[in-house]
Amino acid sequence: MDKKILIVDDEPGSIFLLSELLEGDGYLVFSCNKGNEALEIFKSEGINIAFIDLNLPDMSGFEVCRRIREYKKDSFVWTCAITGYSSLLNSAEYAETNFDEHFFKPFDIALILETTEEAFKKLALFKQKLSI
Repeated sequence: MDKKILIVDDEPGSIFLLSELLEGDGYLVFSCNKGNEALEIFKSEGINIAFIDLNLPDMSGFEVCRRIREYKKDSFVWTCAITGYSSLLNSAEYAETNFDEHFFKPFDIALILETTEEAFKKLALFKQKLSI
C-alpha cells in the first residue's frame, strides 16, 4: 500500500518543512497551496492523509475537509487541521467538520510523525476489516 499524504498550505515554508519531514520518513507527499487544487490531487492520487491549513486563499480548510469527507464517505481518510490561530479550533465550524487531528504552527515534529504513523496503522486495520 502506498502511503500517500497531501499537504495543503498557502505558506511555502510550512509545505517545505512538512514535505521534507514526511518524505524523510518514507511517505509519498503531494502538496499545493489552494483548496481546489487539493481536491483535484485528492481525487486523482488516492490520498490517505491530508494536512489542511484552515486559511487558504480560495476556500477555507473547513470546506476542503468537508468536500474530502463527502468524496470519501465510504472510505477511510485521515484529515488534520493545521493553523497558527488557536481560536479557529474553538469554532462551531471546526466541531462540525470532524477533522481527525489538529496541529498548531510552529509544528511539533515528533507529534506529527507519531500521529501519521498511527493514522496509517488505523487505515490498515480499516481495510482489513473491509476485506473480512
